[in-house]
Amino acid sequence: MQRKMVQLLQARLRCTKKQLDDAWAKYRKAIQWFELESNLETAQARLEQAQRDYTSLTDPSFNEDTAGARAALANAEVRAPFAGIIAWLIFTIVLGTLASALPARRASRLTVRDALAYE
Repeated sequence: MQRKMVQLLQARLRCTKKQLDDAWAKYRKAIQWFELESNLETAQARLEQAQRDYTSLTDPSFNEDTAGARAALANAEVRAPFAGIIAWLIFTIVLGTLASALPARRASRLTVRDALAYE
């Protein structure tokens, strides 16, 4: 009797495990489907933007001489953070000052006679 009960429970456990495995497989497929749909929507949006850009580039009201420049600038991104520019400017000023001050200080300590001796 107990042995039969254990066998029934094992069979029920196998059935439940199979159902869980199937559910997980369906869940993974659903997630994969959502990702594919998201990628498709993104690609469609990029295609629409590219079509709008192409239409604006081929607008007959623009001069043909500027078509190459407009095409090059269509995808250009210019980003220059203000703080980075200021930091770089300060760095170059300090570096330039040091690069010119150190040799000038050394030269100022030379006498005329020593300076002429270098030549």
